[in-house]
Amino acid sequence: MFKKNVFNMLVILIAIIGFLTSGESSASNSVVVAQLSNNQATGEIKTFLLGHILSANDDDPYQVFATNFAKNVEEMSAGKMKIQVIPNAQLGGERDMMEGMQFGTIQMCVQTNVNTGIFASKFLAFDLPFIFNNAAQAYKILDGPLGREVLDSLEPLGIKGLAWGEGGFRHMINKVRPIRVPSDVKGLKFRSLENPLYVDTYKALGTNPTPMAWTETFTALQQGTIDGMDIPINVIKANRFYEVAKYLSLTSHFYSPLYIAMSKNIWDSLSAEEQSIMMKAAKKAGDDERKFVQQNEELAINMMKAQGLQVNSDVDFAAFGKALSPVYEKYKDKIGTEFFNRLIQALK
Repeated sequence: MFKKNVFNMLVILIAIIGFLTSGESSASNSVVVAQLSNNQATGEIKTFLLGHILSANDDDPYQVFATNFAKNVEEMSAGKMKIQVIPNAQLGGERDMMEGMQFGTIQMCVQTNVNTGIFASKFLAFDLPFIFNNAAQAYKILDGPLGREVLDSLEPLGIKGLAWGEGGFRHMINKVRPIRVPSDVKGLKFRSLENPLYVDTYKALGTNPTPMAWTETFTALQQGTIDGMDIPINVIKANRFYEVAKYLSLTSHFYSPLYIAMSKNIWDSLSAEEQSIMMKAAKKAGDDERKFVQQNEELAINMMKAQGLQVNSDVDFAAFGKALSPVYEKYKDKIGTEFFNRLIQALK
């Protein structure tokens, strides 16, 4: 643990040095993770770094969420707070950043729901396959009392959850064949996120799940180490996965919420006004990023089709739901039966 703490501190120091020597000061490229300045007494500008694991492309959902947030923070604080976005896992993977926020060596990041369930079990509820029928249903739950309760479950870990955005529904992309029924997946080597629920989902479908970090996935698919993976449409396009896989099946089997989080040590050091700005800026950033995701999915699909990607939507959702029902039974207790039942009731 000590070594990882030191490693995180060194990574942040390198990022800070790069930021200071790059001459980049545009808030449009900014967002949250390590605090560079914190001098309220003299009224100096407070600058933070925000990390995320995906690309700096302006059509990447993580980057859109992060830069929206940065812009909002600067505007709402009248320039007194600024944020620098650090993409491409430069501050580590999602689990590294979660642990860094606990230690206080990472101040802020954009996270997926997926890697958080390892730390806070209520997050697993939103990872259940087919838990949401559509985006509107997901927004209603995430932006309501249950979604806030899940974010607040991070506080005992020393992390403050601010607000939700989205990666989008995850769909199966692979090199072998279109996926229409569960048997089409059987025997394929599918990359799984490093989350037991995802691994168990793919085992229930008869695949050979291969847990793998994001940074390894493109090369693994390109070289045939894996046959396929699940990923949101806009992330497929932004990271050019259509160049190394032939088939995209619109399975929508997982929903991928994003959220912005901050080390509670940093959160507690902010004034009430600054905390309010952070929360409002994150909420607006999430709302705007969701609109971006929804507006661009169809455009992304059409562009990738033109590049030769074969896309099918004729998926037997009932058959998939039946095949995956054991996952619900296995994880109900891990999530917490009382919370699980309230979620299911709210979804009716």
